[in-house]
Amino acid sequence: MPDGMKELLNSENQKSLGANQRTAIFISHATPDDNKFTAWLSAKLMALGYTVWCDLFNLPKGCVFWDQIETQIRDHSCVFIPVLSTISNRRDGVLKEIAVAEKTQKKLVDDTFICPLRIDQNLSYDDINVSLVRSNIIDFSLFIDDKNSFLWTTGFVPRLQTALGLEVPSPIHIAIDKGDAEISIVTKDILALTKLNYNACQYGDHIPVTLRFADKIGEILTAYPKIKTPPLAFKYYI
Repeated sequence: MPDGMKELLNSENQKSLGANQRTAIFISHATPDDNKFTAWLSAKLMALGYTVWCDLFNLPKGCVFWDQIETQIRDHSCVFIPVLSTISNRRDGVLKEIAVAEKTQKKLVDDTFICPLRIDQNLSYDDINVSLVRSNIIDFSLFIDDKNSFLWTTGFVPRLQTALGLEVPSPIHIAIDKGDAEISIVTKDILALTKLNYNACQYGDHIPVTLRFADKIGEILTAYPKIKTPPLAFKYYI
């Protein structure tokens, strides 16, 4: 998760907002175009213990949805996240939600209430809603295409129903520079290399065992000053 979002969702900020009965993170997005990213983001936040509100999970079928949405933003949300894409940037429903969020932000006197996420490289900053351009926009657009991805190798473990550690886990950035492999297959292979390091009996390492082992070999080689031969290419250590 990008540093800007980590800072926004730190425990102290969440604790102080919770005292005013504002405990939910509201995610505004274009339906159905941005549903996939919204579902992914919601799942990640909920796995970290946050309360998330978005229409994918919280709106019953056939309800008067706008009343519920407005009440949720005005009275129960501590952070408002608009998911910015070329579609959502001109979607009436998203624009209405942003308008309510802006009024709520002024009422709370809290500049961090609105936290925009840009997920579309085709959406120019010049075209983003003028009211959001002044905000510190977090850019996810570089990490959600066919060649790039975020991968959380540590954090919440579904089988154990808990997280192994007290800190918010940080992802590694995976980029395919050569070849035509699917990004989903590459991330699964890398994730498997973090579970389990049999040599150290270590479960759930942050980085793949191949890179961890290469780091250890590098430390040994650099610690021995009498080696005069040129170092081998990195590929021989993984």
